[in-house]
Amino acid sequence: MEEFKRYDKYYVVKVADVNKYLNDEKPLMTRPTFHALLEDIRRGREADGKKSHSYVVVNEDMPYARKVWQLIQEHWEKEEQERGVDKLMKACEKLPKGHFLNP
Repeated sequence: MEEFKRYDKYYVVKVADVNKYLNDEKPLMTRPTFHALLEDIRRGREADGKKSHSYVVVNEDMPYARKVWQLIQEHWEKEEQERGVDKLMKACEKLPKGHFLNP
């Protein structure tokens, strides 16, 4: 079974930070440019047939963050185990009839 590993999967930006730090004084990325970028991504996902998602974000500084990671890991491990069982069942189906694993 594959080992559970944490990794960065999403970019999360606090709306208040966008409003505060992206402004006309920093022309490289203004709020309208940032929102246009997000809209381009949304349209691209829509064109690929992907729906919009909404996410729960937990700040790792919060005391309950470890519990959240534990829940995510337990869920991942359960799914990983189920995938392993599914692979085994499919392999057994390919065995010739009369084999001790495929009566």
